[in-house]
Amino acid sequence: MLKIIQETIEATRIDMTAEEALILWPKIQEFVKTFNRQPDINSTREEERRMAECIIYLKKERRKKATNNEG
Repeated sequence: MLKIIQETIEATRIDMTAEEALILWPKIQEFVKTFNRQPDINSTREEERRMAECIIYLKKERRKKATNNEG
């Protein structure tokens, strides 16, 4: 539950475009394959944090799309 709250807060602060998310997606897949985990938003590595932000962004967009399809 705490992770969902943190992601919701982070989602409001993330400045990302759909194009950047598309570019980052293959890198995220490779990261998960290599490290057997998703990127961490609290990582000290900037690239890993950005990939984590991308995942949060994509989840937010998916929720937004699902909400629009319901109405």
